[in-house]
Amino acid sequence: MRRLKAGATTMQVAEACGWPRQRVLAVINGQRGWLLNPSTDRIEQLANRDVPIAKTAPAGAAEARSVLPLGPVVMVPIELIEPHPHNPRSTLGDLEELTDTIRRHGLLQPLLLEPHPTRADAYRVLIGHRRRAAGHLAGKTALPSVIRPEVMSADEAVETMLIENDHREDLNPMDRAAAYGRLATRGLSPSEIAQRAHRAESTVRRHLALLDLDRASQDLVRAGELTVGDATAAVRSTRKKLGGRPSQQLRMEPPYLADTHRLAKAARERCEDRDHSMRPKVGKVACGQCWEVVIRAGGPS
Repeated sequence: MRRLKAGATTMQVAEACGWPRQRVLAVINGQRGWLLNPSTDRIEQLANRDVPIAKTAPAGAAEARSVLPLGPVVMVPIELIEPHPHNPRSTLGDLEELTDTIRRHGLLQPLLLEPHPTRADAYRVLIGHRRRAAGHLAGKTALPSVIRPEVMSADEAVETMLIENDHREDLNPMDRAAAYGRLATRGLSPSEIAQRAHRAESTVRRHLALLDLDRASQDLVRAGELTVGDATAAVRSTRKKLGGRPSQQLRMEPPYLADTHRLAKAARERCEDRDHSMRPKVGKVACGQCWEVVIRAGGPS
């Protein structure tokens, strides 16, 4: 907290401490009287915990400007806040723990909103989709928010949401890859994307490679049934053989040693009988030794 109060960003503190950024945010949420400014990624002290409620948008925001040093923070009725259609997250994940935290302690980190482009006196979330959903489940009627004065373009919104979400541990690798791809279509190089997302260029390139996969293979990555490393290695190997990017999307072949193998049942039973519970399972079926034994025997043993 001392580093944060001295003006360091949450990313700088996370890197210095070797923590995930989510842990740094949890520290901030546990400190009353301090709030994260989403536009600077730095914390600022609240002058007053009583924040005015915004009934119709920018006017309420202007009223709050004199209350909080970080700018227009207001309590916005939750029914006026809609999710953003270009949110990089395809799912919000498990909200139970966050909902319980908000129910007990309130929401200490504001949402970042923009005016709704078609609905008067309403807003869309740029940063804080999970907080909005959890706040709704927690029964909150209004949420602390920072309101941008203008609507972002779709690409600008994607970039803003990506920078915020990219360092969260629970962001799905395919969601990350899709967001990087959106920026790449704007003409940004992997190096430029890396700079904006505060990631290593190798990480950006690895995730962009996932976009060469077909939908079924991408779904395997999304479900955690195919690792980013294995998928990326397969794509890069195919690119090398073809002398460049493939002309069509690539389909990953199913693993050979898996439930579909004719000896899978025998391998699993052998592994369970010998209580090999502390060994890694090949294809989520059996350990390597048990697979080898039943394959060599050609059947149960």
